[in-house]
Amino acid sequence: LLFAVGDGNHSLATAKSCWEALKKKLSPQERQAHPARFALAEIENLHDPALVFEPIHRVLAGVSALDLARALGEYLSARGSSLRPLADGRAPFDFSLCEGGARKNYAIERPENPLPVAVLQPFLDGYLRDRPGASIDYVHGEDAALELSRSGRCALLLTALDKGALFASVRAGGPLPRKTFSMGEAWEKRYYLEC
Repeated sequence: LLFAVGDGNHSLATAKSCWEALKKKLSPQERQAHPARFALAEIENLHDPALVFEPIHRVLAGVSALDLARALGEYLSARGSSLRPLADGRAPFDFSLCEGGARKNYAIERPENPLPVAVLQPFLDGYLRDRPGASIDYVHGEDAALELSRSGRCALLLTALDKGALFASVRAGGPLPRKTFSMGEAWEKRYYLEC
């Protein structure tokens, strides 16, 4: 795998949908040179130290950390994995659940995908589908996620994606789940607007 397409906030799928709708209204000649036919692409060296991968945390409302951990343990067990509480330190496949200022660390044993978020997001999608009153938000910055956890929400804090695991994960599981990582800190997103 030499290249991976990451479209994130600037969705190529959306651009293609817009083009498919627009081109029906254009003549064959107009289609050849219309600007909507093209997308700007930028080729980046994944290993450039200027590209910093930051985690995007999940903050859930209308659920408890205890229920979330219980349901996740059952979900993982059905897939040959398991959830293990961590007393201290880090593990290769870890995350934290925070609620009301309390933080509990967990590790996933024998994961089915090399990225924690690729295991957690499908679980969260099903978990929330079964709880109509619950919702999820995707939050940049650990401090912001922790602050939300102090105000009645449950924060699921992820670790930063290891750049070396990105291509292996794409090979193993195909496209990454939404909001897998961010390039840079939340405050840097202001430059999208300024540009």
